[in-house]
Amino acid sequence: MTKFEYLPIWNEEAERATLGSMVLSEKACGELSWLKREMFYQPGHRMIFDAVTDMYRRAIDTDLVTLKDWLTDK
Repeated sequence: MTKFEYLPIWNEEAERATLGSMVLSEKACGELSWLKREMFYQPGHRMIFDAVTDMYRRAIDTDLVTLKDWLTDK
């Protein structure tokens, strides 16, 4: 590894907890609106983040069923 190569800092549990709180709480979505999709390491987590934030912006209630339907439709 050269001095310019490094592994990004990543915590899967933190990503899961963040996404879970956003799915369960509209308030959490508002408070975490500063996050960006690039902050998530897993591609699947990025897709879930995109879906949850899009649903939040459109004022669609988010739960696991609507999230699954949203991801299936997209």
